[in-house]
Amino acid sequence: MLLSTFIRDGIARLERLYPSPEARGLVLMLCAEKLGTTSYTHVIEPQTAVPEERLEELESDLRRLCSGEPIQYVLGVAEFCGHRFAVGPGVLVPRPETELLVARAVSLLQEMDLDRAPRVLDLCTGSGCIAIALAKHFANAEVVAFDVSEAALALAKENAENNGAKVQFVCDDVLNPTSDYFNRSVDLVVSNPPYVCDCERAAMEANVLDWEPETALFV
Repeated sequence: MLLSTFIRDGIARLERLYPSPEARGLVLMLCAEKLGTTSYTHVIEPQTAVPEERLEELESDLRRLCSGEPIQYVLGVAEFCGHRFAVGPGVLVPRPETELLVARAVSLLQEMDLDRAPRVLDLCTGSGCIAIALAKHFANAEVVAFDVSEAALALAKENAENNGAKVQFVCDDVLNPTSDYFNRSVDLVVSNPPYVCDCERAAMEANVLDWEPETALFV
């Protein structure tokens, strides 16, 4: 099958769920991750074919996308603050707007002009993206990240290792904490906690509501 044919057919199938530009972006993202192509490969090299041995996998991925599953879960990775993070159904998909939170945290720590390593707590860490991004920016920082989910913490630890970030992960309920870390002085507390009210459930997109963990979404 020609790459251009796969892209055209994939867009047509996803347009039942998404606006055309978004459907196109999802298919191109899938091809880039799985085949190493660019967004214009099928244009400048129209005879490019999808390797026969990759078709079954790509078709399976496309079916998952057509069911509404987020592209990040299908690919198993998400980009955040210039780093790649493993993600799965047990953690919230990192959002681009959360990068603004990281940028503000970086700015605040820089303004403190500390004469020692900064101490940071990240509450409800999920994939660990915030804690890891800060640890990468401040290599000497003491960053401690909390989550109530052991599954999320396992993935966060994997992400820290893969990104070469030094973060301490702790399983604890931040609303009823037992960890001694909450008795220590820190320079910054950062968090992207569950903040969606249950009454807003009906207005949410199915690809979020049906796939991402409720414990990471709802208050």
